[in-house]
Amino acid sequence: MSIKHKGSESILYNAAKGTLVSSGALAVNTWYKIASFKSTGSALPALKVGSIFKSPEDIIDVITLAAGDSVWPLTLTEVCKVDVEISGEMGVIDTTDSCDAPYMANLPDGFTNLSGSINTMLRFDEDTDELIPVTKEFLNKFYDIVDDDGEGTYVFTPQNDNDLLLMILLNKEASATGSGMVENWMITPAILNSVSTNIALKDVFKGDYGWTKGQGPASIYLRTVPLAS
Repeated sequence: MSIKHKGSESILYNAAKGTLVSSGALAVNTWYKIASFKSTGSALPALKVGSIFKSPEDIIDVITLAAGDSVWPLTLTEVCKVDVEISGEMGVIDTTDSCDAPYMANLPDGFTNLSGSINTMLRFDEDTDELIPVTKEFLNKFYDIVDDDGEGTYVFTPQNDNDLLLMILLNKEASATGSGMVENWMITPAILNSVSTNIALKDVFKGDYGWTKGQGPASIYLRTVPLAS
């Protein structure tokens, strides 16, 4: 038997890299991005450089880095999405010749492009009415940001088009349900390539973003909720 989930059961996160870690034991139950492997005998999961993984939940399974291993810890911030769309397109090479008539023949060229959109609403701090950090981070991909405290201090943040790391948890109830359940994640680096900000008279402020895949691997990540120790 199988079931279906609603879009409201998903959560979109943006992951930010922390300071590179190259020695010692990794914090338990924490997301990391692989920066490098020891040439032989690495303690890290057998993935690709740039891959994302979550460390074991129990201290008895802790990962201690070998010399040459390095990772970035990740901090996840929820993006309050309305809709998120992901599309994939595989590139092909036309191999049609006279022996294939009347059909076209193709081979995959080994490249897949991911792209999509993120529809959000601009959110403001409840106390100060300032745009919240995650909203500013997305807008900063297209705008310089100037913070003025009204007392002569100005902080300039130049427009920054670095990749985002989008992480979508498809079934947020899995971890709450208990051990043996599986969290299903879609993880991809992304470049925001378009923005549309709707400021209508009779509507809330909206931010609609288009994105294409950035540098690094994309993955479907299945995380089993372990038995309580």
